[in-house]
Amino acid sequence: MAKFRNNKGAVELYEIEPAEMVHFMKLNIKASIVFIKDGNINDMVELLDRDYKGNVNTIIIKHGDKKVRVDYGKIFDIISKNQESGFRTSIIIPKKEFSTKQPLLLMLGKYKKSIIESCVCIDYNIVDRYFTIRYKPGRFSNVLYYFESNDSALLFNNNGPSLIYDDSINSIEDILCD
Repeated sequence: MAKFRNNKGAVELYEIEPAEMVHFMKLNIKASIVFIKDGNINDMVELLDRDYKGNVNTIIIKHGDKKVRVDYGKIFDIISKNQESGFRTSIIIPKKEFSTKQPLLLMLGKYKKSIIESCVCIDYNIVDRYFTIRYKPGRFSNVLYYFESNDSALLFNNNGPSLIYDDSINSIEDILCD
């Protein structure tokens, strides 16, 4: 299970399991994946935004001096190459970003496989206290909203918007987690 520690104005996520890394890729969190050996950073990939283009889930990254849109396979290729060379993988999250996205990180490794496989990204708005699950664009809305203030969900279907209050939904974990 991934661990967290303070690290010079940021929070480091380390000892990350493969499934947790896949989950992290779906969280709309600005962070850097770093590859470390003997206390030195060998390589770094900045994760800037998650998106959906050309029928593929993508991530806008900065790698070296290039800012590009890549699919998940490219990110995992970079991770594999560095790990095969003996480098340890960590994720560095700025403290401000960590504090605003912490509810997403606390569920890391617990997300339902069906949610991870079908969504573009999962996000959290700390000011208004709601979660969003963004799906690929379709005929109807591609976003499900979950409001913490009243444990309700807003979604769109053939009949338009529906606000759902359900006694079986007591928290976002009831929707997102196994």
